[in-house]
Amino acid sequence: MKISLEKIVKKLPSGKGPGTATTSGGRIRRGWRIGLALLSAGLLLLSFPSLDRPEAAWVALAPLLLAVGGGEETASPRWAFGLGWLTGIIWIFFAENWIAHSMIVYGQFVTVLAYGVALLFAAILAIFPGLFALAMRELVRSFGWMAFGAAPIVWVAGEWLRQAITGVTWNAIGISQVGQYRVGQALLAQGKQINALRAPRGFGGKGQAVLLRQGVDAGGLAGVRAAHKSDFRHIELGQVLQ
Repeated sequence: MKISLEKIVKKLPSGKGPGTATTSGGRIRRGWRIGLALLSAGLLLLSFPSLDRPEAAWVALAPLLLAVGGGEETASPRWAFGLGWLTGIIWIFFAENWIAHSMIVYGQFVTVLAYGVALLFAAILAIFPGLFALAMRELVRSFGWMAFGAAPIVWVAGEWLRQAITGVTWNAIGISQVGQYRVGQALLAQGKQINALRAPRGFGGKGQAVLLRQGVDAGGLAGVRAAHKSDFRHIELGQVLQ
């Protein structure tokens, strides 16, 4: 029996956007979308230590995508951003709660103040998941449900933008796979292939260390473990991470 993804998506609760209706049906749609956004936050939390279930990262964004673009009509732009922001703030606040802990233990901050600062930090960084959700909403409206396939590219672009603007690189989604040797090996190989196209002939020694570092960057930190068993194993790992 064939199951059409498009039919499944169409069967999801729909409306002209959460917050636009005042009926009980509108409130149900609103709760449905918020619940999916919270589910994405939970799956992202599950992907990282100490829960450490990296396989959850592969589906963590799916509920948020359905919340933003599921149904016959997408969420409104304001709600699309808000749902992404909600996912982000819950995920970041709980995933990086060591920030408040450090302020309390080592900085002698008052507990309420420390958690307030941590919440503000999470609220700022949550802007980028919000932008991701907004961008995906626009893509789905323009190209239909097949635009969901662009989600990995849009998410990684948001991570790059976050690093460029704030300098914060913590909890990039690829880092959740750092303990997955096979995934890391594949990503490192991909990064090395990209850099091999740019490497001049006879480029060795420290030059190879630079290329390996770039390969790790291109493939994500999951490639670090794979570096130990790669054909660059004669290079000190310290050279790569300097």
